Amino acid sequence: MKGLMRGYARPTFQRSLIFGCLALSLSGCPRSSRMMSWPEYTRHSYQWPYILNIYTDRGALLYFGAKHSNDPRDAQFAEIEALWKQFQPQLAFNEGGDPPVAPTRDVAIMRFGEPGLIRFLAARDKIPVRSIDPTRAEEVAILEKKFPPEKIKMFFILRQLSEYGRIIQPPESREDHLRNVIDILGLVPGLDVPPKSVSELEPTFARNFPSLGDYRDANPGWFDPTLNQTAFNQIARYSSEYRDRYMVDLICRRVCGGNRVFAVVGASHVVMEEPAVRSRLRQKCAP
Repeated sequence: MKGLMRGYARPTFQRSLIFGCLALSLSGCPRSSRMMSWPEYTRHSYQWPYILNIYTDRGALLYFGAKHSNDPRDAQFAEIEALWKQFQPQLAFNEGGDPPVAPTRDVAIMRFGEPGLIRFLAARDKIPVRSIDPTRAEEVAILEKKFPPEKIKMFFILRQLSEYGRIIQPPESREDHLRNVIDILGLVPGLDVPPKSVSELEPTFARNFPSLGDYRDANPGWFDPTLNQTAFNQIARYSSEYRDRYMVDLICRRVCGGNRVFAVVGASHVVMEEPAVRSRLRQKCAP
């Protein structure tokens, strides 16, 4: 998955619905085309889910900023389903790669979280769906401009490890999960570097991150872009900024192309991208 988990949000998880301007030319809409910066983000509190509902003369966008969860009882999943039915999308985007379509709604959520539910709904209703993320190879090519390949590979592996505990009824053991992640990453151009097996994790981690102790201590805080606890936080910021730019470009091209787009990502992505999304849709979708 690129991991199934993308985006990090520290504010209180409460409901907040942010409706976009029905006509983007109305005064009061943000005029900046830039992304929000991380210092700006951390100066404010937000409520989740964070939702943009924007209509243009060409297409429309329902952009759902979620808190990552694998609990089918979480109220946000019922809200996603209700908004999906109301919005009637023509095209859907999920974060985190291309998870398979699960046999039931609950299994989809337990194994793959929000991406799993979007894939399930899209398959059920015969709606085209794709990942909103760049390919792993594209992301690695960007990260390699600033970080060594071994650190990049460890970043992806240990982020997966930190998310494993969130999966309800995982289909594989923790070690098998790690083994599969390592094998998949080894096929990505630029990541045919250690660790190439679970047994190489410990020495590779110690060599690259000598002050962090044991790799088994990996937790979501290590990969939170708003923190500065580890070298992974810096990689997370750089990755997230690149992915935000990619998402905005993809969403705006499809909306201005006349599609009703339904997208679900980690809530912080929607917050960070909102100024650019509003500006781009106002400018590019103008009649």
